[in-house]
Amino acid sequence: MSTNYKGLLVRKLAGRKGLRRIKEYGIINEDKLNRELYDGVESFLMFIGYPRSGHTLISSLLDAHPNAIVANEFDDIGEWQNWIPTNRNKYFLFDQLYLNSKMEADTGYRSATVQHRFNYSVPGQWQGTFDQKVLVMGAKKGGHTTRRLMKRENMKLLKDIHRVLKIPMKFLHVVRNPYDNIATMMLRDLKKRPDAEEKINDPDNLDNQIAKYMSLAARNNQLTKVLPGDVHEIHSSELIKEPKKTLLGICQFLHLSCDQKYIEDCSKRIYPEASKTRYNVIWTDQQRETVRKKLQRFQSTRGYGFDD
Repeated sequence: MSTNYKGLLVRKLAGRKGLRRIKEYGIINEDKLNRELYDGVESFLMFIGYPRSGHTLISSLLDAHPNAIVANEFDDIGEWQNWIPTNRNKYFLFDQLYLNSKMEADTGYRSATVQHRFNYSVPGQWQGTFDQKVLVMGAKKGGHTTRRLMKRENMKLLKDIHRVLKIPMKFLHVVRNPYDNIATMMLRDLKKRPDAEEKINDPDNLDNQIAKYMSLAARNNQLTKVLPGDVHEIHSSELIKEPKKTLLGICQFLHLSCDQKYIEDCSKRIYPEASKTRYNVIWTDQQRETVRKKLQRFQSTRGYGFDD
């Protein structure tokens, strides 16, 4: 592999967050799957939703499946746009996703040996590799993908990816309690971590985050009707309450067979309860009511309340 090509892979390996871990990863792993394996892929997976909804966990659990490779924090639409025309093909894209998956398992959030604030490793399963065949290839970027798809030119890029891949596209729409999403968006904007001893009081910022969330919700509602593929909705509360049932539903949606050990191992990685960051922020009664009313507009958020 030439030095220039290695440099290109460094820049494309894992998206923005992945670049922070390149130094830990060292030299670029030169493994690539052969074309016969890539030609056996039956569907391409993407995520839509909101920031901090559980996309990283779900994508990591899917990457642990023996017949799936799901990259983390990989902006496939943005990368596709930036690549030179000769790289806009199935084999180059799938190479990047595979390398991302390997790096995440070696030194990233899915590593069983490297310490991170969050860890999504599934010991005994197939993160960063596969068993004989790959049926699902995918990339996780969550809320960022929804923001990208607000622009018409990016919808055209998505359709171009679909045209080039010539396989069905599938989308996971991950939904968390909106009040927690909004609160977490505000905390991240202020560079604060949830603290049980401190409640953040910034009504103007909270209003901004409410507006951003509702914009994402409106677009996700539209996307479920216009995306070039099937959409499966996952509520993080259901994943916590009934992990095995929810995981089986995802596998069925992706036409992946799941043995009992895979389901058991993945279920162990699911948090016993959701983080309720809504209580780390001070809300006015009007803000709570504004959110409640606006959530009624969308099927996916209609049942949520502040005190759930």
